[in-house]
Amino acid sequence: METQSKKLEEPFIESNEITRAQSTITIPHEICDKMCTRPSQHELRNEQKKYANPNALGLIGLVLVLSPLSCVLMGLRGATIPAGLVGPMYGSGAFALILGGIMEFLTGNTFSLIVFISFGGLFISLGVTSNPSTSGQSSFGDDLGPLHASLGFYFLFWTLLGFLFLIASLKTNLIFCWIFLATDIAFALLSASYFTNAQGEADKAKSYQKAYFLMSSSVINR
Repeated sequence: METQSKKLEEPFIESNEITRAQSTITIPHEICDKMCTRPSQHELRNEQKKYANPNALGLIGLVLVLSPLSCVLMGLRGATIPAGLVGPMYGSGAFALILGGIMEFLTGNTFSLIVFISFGGLFISLGVTSNPSTSGQSSFGDDLGPLHASLGFYFLFWTLLGFLFLIASLKTNLIFCWIFLATDIAFALLSASYFTNAQGEADKAKSYQKAYFLMSSSVINR
C-alpha cells in the first residue's frame, strides 16, 4: 500500500510542477528594458541634486554682455563702437554661457543646454566681428554697406532661431515665454537696423537700435 500511494503521489507532484511551469508571463523587451535600465523619477531627482543649478550662471553671462551692448548701440555717453566689449563678450558672456550649457548637459536639461550654448556662440561671433583685426572690415574698404547687410542677414536668422526657442518655451512658464518673445523682437529690430544702415539710412537705423534697447531692457528687467 505504501508503494502504491507513492506511485499515486508522484504523477500529482509532476503534474503540479508542469502546471506551474506553464503559467509563465512573457514580458516584452521594451517593458523589460524600462523596468531594468530606466531610472525612476526619485533616482533622477537624486542624481540632479549632485550638481548645482546652472541657470543663474547662464543668465548672468547673458545680462553682463547684453546690457552694455545695448547702451553702445544706443550711443549713450558717446559710446558708438562695440570693439571695447570684445573682452566681456568672450569672458563674461561666452564663457559663462557655454559653461552653463555644459552644466545643463550634466543635469539632463536639453532645452537650456541648447539655449546657453547657442547664445555663447553668438557672443563669440560678435566678439570676432567687433574686433577690427578679425572682423574683416579692411576687405570692405570705406564702404561698410556690404558688411552691415551681412550682419543683417545673420541677425535675421537669429530671429528665426529665437522664434523656435519661443515655441519650445510655451511648455515651460510665462517668464521664459516673455523673455524669448522680447529677445526675438530685439533680434528682428537689430537685423532691420543693419539692413537700413547698409542702405545709408543712418538715422533710421538709430531708431531701430533705440527700439532694440527697449526690448533688451525688458528682458533684463525680467
